[in-house]
Amino acid sequence: MKYSALSAILLISHIYLYGCSNEAWYKGATTSHEIKCLQQSSSDYDACKNDNLHTYDEYKQAKEELNKGDNQ
Repeated sequence: MKYSALSAILLISHIYLYGCSNEAWYKGATTSHEIKCLQQSSSDYDACKNDNLHTYDEYKQAKEELNKGDNQ
């Protein structure tokens, strides 16, 4: 419960600070993922955290590449 409230507060603050852009939603999702990683055991934390290392620009580029493949 404690982490859920923190997650919601961080998500709302990211949206407020960055506007309702796609980047804001991406940052909110990555923040939520980081909070879930904190709930993992210390041995699983690093692996969980490493799943979330992409920047928004990397995410956007990968998404565009996938969309190109769908249009062909």
